Amino acid sequence: MENGKGYVNGFFRWVWRINGLLLLALVLYGTANIIGRLVSFRHYAQVPNGEATLGRLGQPNQHQAALKLGSFEAFPGTSVLYARLGSDGAPIGGLSSSYTPTDVHNLLFFDTASRQAHWLFDENAQTITAMSVISESTPAQAQGAKPDCQALGLLFLSRPAQADSRDNTSWDIGLASIDGHQLKTLATGIDTLLGHRLTDNHALLVFYAKQGAAHVLDVDLATREVRSDKVLAAKN
Repeated sequence: MENGKGYVNGFFRWVWRINGLLLLALVLYGTANIIGRLVSFRHYAQVPNGEATLGRLGQPNQHQAALKLGSFEAFPGTSVLYARLGSDGAPIGGLSSSYTPTDVHNLLFFDTASRQAHWLFDENAQTITAMSVISESTPAQAQGAKPDCQALGLLFLSRPAQADSRDNTSWDIGLASIDGHQLKTLATGIDTLLGHRLTDNHALLVFYAKQGAAHVLDVDLATREVRSDKVLAAKN
């Protein structure tokens, strides 16, 4: 009888040991998983050149105030959102914490489909203004519904980092793809942007003034290549 009892006690002792080992293995696995996630997050937060890094938000140049990321906005008809990085803005909308910077230095793009974020510029020294979403309307899917709107690109002015802020003729015209990965400078050193027009064949006409003369750019929106740059009128 004593032998049977000892056998049972020994059996349960081994069971407890096995359970203890399994519990230890589970704890070690969970700890390793947490450490791996922390290392991965730290690496993500340190990746330069286009990856979304929260650390960049607090790294303005010596002439800038502290920068703050504004509220995300949607590009119509796409899975992409964008937010302005800048200063001198103010919260808007009642109890909402929405924020729109008035002095913009960079744009953060976020694709809700891929969950990937991307900065438009690699650094925050430039100034961005006169942003305009290039879009077209497509026929409504249902009778009586409003036409659908599809964003195709982002047109804006930017002042290079080294430009004198007192010089009003230091603006460049930029055209970015809707996901922010492709960026093209269409013209440099302009006075002001006069408007744009998207034609039926997806040619983008961009009007601007430079050194007292009005110009029009003919741009292939698909490739962002400038096909022509013509002077429309000049001061006598």
